[in-house]
Amino acid sequence: MTPSQILMQDAQNQGADPQKVLQSALGQVNSGHTVLLQENNSILLVTRLGDKRAMVHLSTVDSPLTLRNTLAGFLKKLKASEIEVIYGNTLNQNLLKLMKKIGFDVQKSNLPKFTWMAKV
Repeated sequence: MTPSQILMQDAQNQGADPQKVLQSALGQVNSGHTVLLQENNSILLVTRLGDKRAMVHLSTVDSPLTLRNTLAGFLKKLKASEIEVIYGNTLNQNLLKLMKKIGFDVQKSNLPKFTWMAKV
């Protein structure tokens, strides 16, 4: 799948407006502040927050088994970058547990804007 297809399908699965999600993501990437990473049928939007910190947003249509490998691939890419801490907003405890299993050091966020943070 293409990044656009993944973003739109995930938005539809989450009950969001696919066109609005796609336009928002494209706007962020085109602004130069956000990088789009793809692994399998998942997209990780990475937005710098400052020195060695970034906000991430995952859009996925991967199966749970594939998602494990996908997250491991994203972790490898993040470790190869200058980013040391990522932040996000999800209440999906299964996703956070999976992130911990593959090597993300997930904790409660130290920034009020986010629900979790992870050292990479």
